[in-house]
Amino acid sequence: MRRSILITIIILIGVSMSALVLIYNLGQQPEIEIQASESYICADDLTESELSVTPLSYDDNNLIRSALERHDIQMSSSLEFSGEKAAEFCSFFADGTVPVYCTSTELVQSGEFLGNVHMVGTTDEPSAVLGVVRSDTIPSGVHTVTAVADSIIGSVFECTGGTSALWIEQLSDRHTRESTMATKSTIDGLPTPVLLELTGSSGNYLWTILIGNTP
Repeated sequence: MRRSILITIIILIGVSMSALVLIYNLGQQPEIEIQASESYICADDLTESELSVTPLSYDDNNLIRSALERHDIQMSSSLEFSGEKAAEFCSFFADGTVPVYCTSTELVQSGEFLGNVHMVGTTDEPSAVLGVVRSDTIPSGVHTVTAVADSIIGSVFECTGGTSALWIEQLSDRHTRESTMATKSTIDGLPTPVLLELTGSSGNYLWTILIGNTP
């Protein structure tokens, strides 16, 4: 399992590092497409003012795991890293920030490795949750990424009845249409930033879902 984590992190650092900086520098990234939160995350009868957010917690791993089971995706038990190991396996940030503590899990469906869910922060609480999914094609990735995104978002926001499917489909359509190596979008108006990035080309796509508390 550790090998799968390392492979994912190497790919993430190589092609998707910009996404990890965006959570703290959204104003400096005009190329990001902004989507309205109520259309993609929440039920129609919930307004932006009615949204609430709970503090990120490492216990959210259990909530994410339970949610993914409803999509027939298995999430492993968390590996915990601190000190030098956290720096080795969880140094995602381009500004050189070294995490004090992190957890990492592996996602598998029908015996096939899909990606990882990482939480990075201090020993007390995470500051960011990162979902990473790999796919050979965009259509094969959309369903899995929607399940992973909804499961992660659902563990953070007290918002029911919605889905990120339209958001993800629009991003994937734009990625194909514009033939770019990296396409980014963020949900606007939520208490905690939610970022989606799609990188790569045919045969090797990497989807990144990032939720984090601005320090």
